[in-house]
Amino acid sequence: MQVTAPGNVYSYGVVLLEILTSRLPVDEAFGEGIDLVKWVHGAWGRGETPEQIMDSRLSTVSFAWRRQMLGVLKVAMSCTETMPAKRPKMKKVVEMLLGIFNTLYDFFSILYFLSGLTKHNIHKISPPSQPPLHVRSPSPPPYLRPPPPLRSASLNGDHPQPAATPITPSPVQFIFII
Repeated sequence: MQVTAPGNVYSYGVVLLEILTSRLPVDEAFGEGIDLVKWVHGAWGRGETPEQIMDSRLSTVSFAWRRQMLGVLKVAMSCTETMPAKRPKMKKVVEMLLGIFNTLYDFFSILYFLSGLTKHNIHKISPPSQPPLHVRSPSPPPYLRPPPPLRSASLNGDHPQPAATPITPSPVQFIFII
C-alpha cells in the first residue's frame, strides 16, 4: 500500500467523522459492508439530518458550536470523497477549518468538552439553562501560541520592514457541566 497525500486527507476526514459522531470507523450497527464514511455519506439518502448522525451530546452546546460542528462535518465529508482527485489538499482543509473557527482555541475547547464525557457521566448532562459563559483565556500554552511575526528583507541591503501586528486570540467559550 502506497502512502499518498489524498490518502492522508481521507484518513484525517475519518478521524473528524469519528470525533463528530463518536462512532468507530467500522461498526456492526452500520450494517453489512458499511463503514463510518459510507454511513455518513448515505445519511441524506436515508432522510437523516446532520444532527441525527452527529454525537447527541453536541445538541447540548450552544448554537454557535453546533454551527461550527456542521462546518467540520462538511470538511470531513469533502476529505472522504470516494474519488481522490475530488478531495481537497491538506492546506485547503486547514484553511477551511480556520475559516470555521476564529481560532484553534474554540476547536480545542470543543474537543476538551467531548473528551470529558464518558459512558459513566453522560447521564448527568442536561440542556443548559443559561448560555455558555464567555471568558477570556489566559496566555495560551506555548504550542498554541502563534509564531513570531515574519520580517521581510530585500536583497539590496535595505533594513527589514516591521511585520504586521499579530492577531490576538478571541474569547473562548467554555461549558461547565454540573
